[in-house]
Amino acid sequence: MKDIISRLNKGISGINSTISNFGGDKKLSTISYANGTNGGHPGGHMLVNDSVRPHWKELVLFPNGQALLPQHRNTLIPNAPRGTQVLSGESTYKFMNSIG
Repeated sequence: MKDIISRLNKGISGINSTISNFGGDKKLSTISYANGTNGGHPGGHMLVNDSVRPHWKELVLFPNGQALLPQHRNTLIPNAPRGTQVLSGESTYKFMNSIG
């Protein structure tokens, strides 16, 4: 899994280089939230459900109050807004069990 994320991040670096070569200054950020966001997503693409632990489903909380619980591993959420929160798989598992 780490190899896949590493490849994605290398691809993002290549895209950033191409953007720069054409005079652009916008950069894509690296993506990976296996341990949750710890303070909020800065905005841009994000990869969730990327943990290798048994409880890998991560709850995504958007700034507008909507929530998403992707059902597949390594789910890419394009252009996620700044401030999006991701609960780790373990935290999501505990939360979902607490509400039934």
